[in-house]
Amino acid sequence: MIQKQCKKMYNKNCREMGIKIVKLNGQKGIVRCDHIEKENTINLLNSIREVSSTKVEIKTLKTSGTIKTFKRKKLFN
Repeated sequence: MIQKQCKKMYNKNCREMGIKIVKLNGQKGIVRCDHIEKENTINLLNSIREVSSTKVEIKTLKTSGTIKTFKRKKLFN
C-alpha cells in the first residue's frame, strides 16, 4: 500500500525516497527515510486511509534524526 501511494503522490518508489519500515507492532511503528524526504514521507503516511480493505488512521507522533536516538529516548516500546 505504501509503495502504491508513493508512486501516486510523488511518482517515485519507496526505495528512491529511502523509505523503509524498521519496526512495526500492529499499533506503532518506526519508518526510516532519507532526511530530505522527511516531510514527503510524513505526508505520504498520513494520506493512507485503508490497508487491505481495513480503514486506518496513521499519525506521526515523533521524528528523530537517527533511529538510535529514537530508541534510546524510548519513544517506541
